[in-house]
Amino acid sequence: MKRKSGQNRSQCLSMLPMAMLLGIVAVSGPVFAQQRLTGEDLDIVVDSRWAGTTHGGYLPVRIRARNNAKDRSVTFQVRRTVVSPVTQTIQLQSGATTELTLLVPMIGEMSYGRPELQVWVDGKRIPGLETNFEVRSRLVPWPEPAMLVISDRKASFEDYDKAVHGFFQAQPQASLRRGSYRSVSSESDRQWITPEMLPRTWLAYSGLDIVSVPISTLVAMEADARQAILGWVETGGTLLVTDVGEKASESRKLATVLELAQRAAVGDTWRVPTDESRKAALIRNPAMMAHPEGAAAVAVSQAAVLESTNPAPPPAVFELSWPPGDEAFAFRRIQRGRVVAFPGDPLTGTEADWTWFFGALSETQVGSRWFNWQGRHGMSSRQGQSDFLDFTVPGVGGVPIAVFLILITLFSIVIGPVNFVYLKRRGQLYLLVVTVPVIALVTSVSMIGYATVSNGLGIKSHTRSITFLDQDQETAVTIARVAMFAGLAPSSLDFSRESAVYPVYPHRTEFGGASVDWTDRQVFSNNWIKARTPAQFQVVRRFPLRGRISIGSPDDQEQLPVDNGLEWNLRCLFVHDAAGDRYLAQDVMAGRAVTIKKLPPGDLHNQMIPTTKMISDHFVAANGLAGSREDLRKNRSVENQFSLIEVNLRSFQSWSGFDQMPRRSYMAIIDQDPGIERGCSTSDTGSLHVLIGQY
Repeated sequence: MKRKSGQNRSQCLSMLPMAMLLGIVAVSGPVFAQQRLTGEDLDIVVDSRWAGTTHGGYLPVRIRARNNAKDRSVTFQVRRTVVSPVTQTIQLQSGATTELTLLVPMIGEMSYGRPELQVWVDGKRIPGLETNFEVRSRLVPWPEPAMLVISDRKASFEDYDKAVHGFFQAQPQASLRRGSYRSVSSESDRQWITPEMLPRTWLAYSGLDIVSVPISTLVAMEADARQAILGWVETGGTLLVTDVGEKASESRKLATVLELAQRAAVGDTWRVPTDESRKAALIRNPAMMAHPEGAAAVAVSQAAVLESTNPAPPPAVFELSWPPGDEAFAFRRIQRGRVVAFPGDPLTGTEADWTWFFGALSETQVGSRWFNWQGRHGMSSRQGQSDFLDFTVPGVGGVPIAVFLILITLFSIVIGPVNFVYLKRRGQLYLLVVTVPVIALVTSVSMIGYATVSNGLGIKSHTRSITFLDQDQETAVTIARVAMFAGLAPSSLDFSRESAVYPVYPHRTEFGGASVDWTDRQVFSNNWIKARTPAQFQVVRRFPLRGRISIGSPDDQEQLPVDNGLEWNLRCLFVHDAAGDRYLAQDVMAGRAVTIKKLPPGDLHNQMIPTTKMISDHFVAANGLAGSREDLRKNRSVENQFSLIEVNLRSFQSWSGFDQMPRRSYMAIIDQDPGIERGCSTSDTGSLHVLIGQY
């Protein structure tokens, strides 16, 4: 039996003329919410309701299957997508009920249509056990966040939608070339689900920007489901914990469920929104205030449309209903992400309340772009990237133009004048029919042979990575961008089930397609990497890491004891201790304990020059640029400026990165590969690996 969703469409056909005039956001949500399939003594529930993934991440298709027959092997496949088929096989015992999440990588073209879920039993496809579901497809002229609400109480998004469209179209990343103005009736990218069949892996949340959960629901979740959400926060997501019932700083229940006492990589205190951000939210039209030169044109266009239809309704009251300060909300960093705590239910707030929320969190260092997937990752796996050629394996992948020109010139001279004169002198011009193809064959083989020998038959890679370590929790998050060049393409790419893999491909090209099998690990077909063709992908991995850098207290001579308990050598180590003093060490070997001296306050910049030069040299070699932030801005679109990797690494090219590090933290350049997953065995050269941790 199939049940159609009761979710309303974002736009009705009668509103199309007005939508076209006002540049309204168009959103198509899933047609089917939760479906039930029965047959072959199988009872299967499929839930595809979700948000996000419009620029990357994984779409989680949640499945609950009960086997009413003998033990058997059941395979679930999703087809008709760019990555197709997506397959996972499980062993179902007789009478057993199993829940799984089939993760569909969202890659390539913006419209996925209606993929089909198929069920195979013991290697045989079962007719009738299939269903289609829709993947969210959005056309919007400005970046907006994707939010998932997990609650037993149905959510109302009316004022939230207005605030999203109003706030984010006023940001610098917004495109107002179309004279766009948000529609108060259009939907943003959001979805409400009940806390059933929740995923057990953070990859399921990787396509989202915001997750909202009442604290009672978060506490009642099974540990694996809750850890999946918290793990996603550590990689950069924003979690809203609602209905806390008291201020975040006073809630022991909140501190316990977030495991704040067990974390080192966490903000020192709960931050309170400023009074200035609250006052700014009372501006009636943020888009017009941010772009006053276009305000008149937008107002005239809007008035013309309203006059041609119905009389203008009375203006809405733009007011705040949330109380000031932390009585409304407070926020705190957890590793790379943020947690925002609300004493009440924020979805009862007004448009101004949500505008205040977005504005207050945008005052932080990362700004409003942290709320959207493309801005946070600095790339999109759903479209080609203009900066693709800025990051390739040094020394390979390019066409040897000089050598080829020399060979072609010699070929032209030998096959033409030299060949003709030689045979004419011997009176054997009839041999031209033999010498011409032979010389052409030799030249072609020489060119192919040179390219093969110069680049080799193996797989070379070039990596840029940052690893964020939480020593107290013994977990780490690694974000790596990998460039690869294969003389012979690998048969497959093999990643762990806890690694998010996002392909990067050139601008104005389309991803070529692939397949993935989740049965044991995450195994992609070899379509990702083609022989003798540059390839790139970005990997985000969360994993346990028990090693640590033990840092003591300074002695009377202002020397700091440091013990490198990691398995990696450190080319340099910068420490910002609890007292605010800074220390620097060079070449700290794995397993070694050293004592380092405090840096003189007046000479910090000069002392850091060798360290900043290591980072600058990497960017010069990789990009052929001076490594300055301004130079790269000219070559990037506004939406794709600087991923989390480059934001951090480029800040350490100057003193700013070291100066902004919190107390009880350190930064190190690692001498070895810290275990970056590349899917296959490669020869890695010219890479840069940075470790950032708190203790």
